[in-house]
Amino acid sequence: MVRGEPFYQKIRSDIENKIKDGYYKQGEYLPSEAKLESLYKVSRTTVRNAVRSLVDDGYLTIVRGKGTKVTPSKLSASYPNLMSFTDVIQKQGIKSSVLKMKISQTFPTQEVAEKLDIDLDEKVYEIYRERAADDEPICIHVSFIPCKYLEGNDVSLIEKKQSLYKALEEDFNISIQTAQDNISAIGASSHVAKILNIEKGDPVLFIKRVAYDQNNVIVEYSEINIRGDRYSQMVTLRQRL
Repeated sequence: MVRGEPFYQKIRSDIENKIKDGYYKQGEYLPSEAKLESLYKVSRTTVRNAVRSLVDDGYLTIVRGKGTKVTPSKLSASYPNLMSFTDVIQKQGIKSSVLKMKISQTFPTQEVAEKLDIDLDEKVYEIYRERAADDEPICIHVSFIPCKYLEGNDVSLIEKKQSLYKALEEDFNISIQTAQDNISAIGASSHVAKILNIEKGDPVLFIKRVAYDQNNVIVEYSEINIRGDRYSQMVTLRQRL
């Protein structure tokens, strides 16, 4: 231990090394705070500081009512490559699943209509999904697509495929080519926190996306809530020539 280094840092380093060495495996739960307190012979506050540090860096996830789970992989996505959320998860060797999906027809709100560049009396499909990574809730994704683009097609095909973009391309001849994402960092509402199994106020990435097809036509507007402790977004900036 480096002289002057906080006690919690030494504990954090020990737990981190045990995760990397496979002593604590992905998906397993750490010993309780009381057991860690006894093991390291430190106060409960010191243990909590060490655990919180590892949570912040994506090594651990706090699961309400169960404990602290090892989640050494943190999802990340980088531009300029455009991938669906399913692609982001699967390309990192992580199990992707949909916990809940609902597809319905509705009239758009003022904001949705403006984003899709349609009239308020033009119906849209609302596609609601609760997604998981390695069976851990990670994302709430609500997409809106004008009904006219899916008219005459069986929308239940979307439910059979985990990726909306894959279903659009393979079954509806709609290929998403570009997307504009407006990303904000916010605190989770009570509703979002309950679904994502986090605490109210915990960090969440809130994304508003407008997606364009192969003809540069707006076909989708979506609102996405992603757990901030399990996802990061990388943007590459280049000097203008």
